[in-house]
Amino acid sequence: MWRLEGIELENFRSYRGTHKVELGGVNIIWGRIGAGKTSLLYAVEFALFGRQLEVKERVAKLVDLINTEAQEMKVAVTLKKDGDVLRVERRLSRRGAEKVMLVHNGVELRGRE
Repeated sequence: MWRLEGIELENFRSYRGTHKVELGGVNIIWGRIGAGKTSLLYAVEFALFGRQLEVKERVAKLVDLINTEAQEMKVAVTLKKDGDVLRVERRLSRRGAEKVMLVHNGVELRGRE
């Protein structure tokens, strides 16, 4: 089974600038209201699936995931399984341009890979 090892955020929702979250065996996410706990979960969902529940339910638009002070955001997650490492990265600009990049064991996957 793939295990989530880390999350990297750049201008995602309430996170301005670049933030890295390293995860271990058991993790507790806590903080005050508005600190960004839910945003971490939304970031994983967006990175892996390119969508987010609030957007799916038409409560928000994808560009609403970009921090209000930025023109572009990036979310990346690192997954590990039996020595394999997979990095999934998504970028989204206010103009709606979206880019997805997958890197498996240091090799960028392209096209049908």
